Amino acid sequence: MKPTLNSELWELIERLNTKETLPETGLRRNSIYYPLISYINHTIALLLSGSYDEAALFIRRARREMQDRNFERTEYILICQTYLSQLQAYLKKHKLLSPMGEEWIDEE
Repeated sequence: MKPTLNSELWELIERLNTKETLPETGLRRNSIYYPLISYINHTIALLLSGSYDEAALFIRRARREMQDRNFERTEYILICQTYLSQLQAYLKKHKLLSPMGEEWIDEE
């Protein structure tokens, strides 16, 4: 049985794809935000499907994308950072990761 997501994590998930939060051109394939948005949304889908190690892999990819691009600290980027930290804490707290998933999530 999957553990229940806390309300704060759900709120972040809901805010990540709102028109108010997403970068204006973020869903265009040629946008600099597109890979990050894709990685973030992969973490959501993988989390909901119970693919926790794979979610950890995309947490790592999203963090690297934010590091490599050095995005301006917009509301979207700040929510992404908070979401990724909370998702990592959730996965660890509930012991949902294999040793490989732990390794992916701890690479920083």
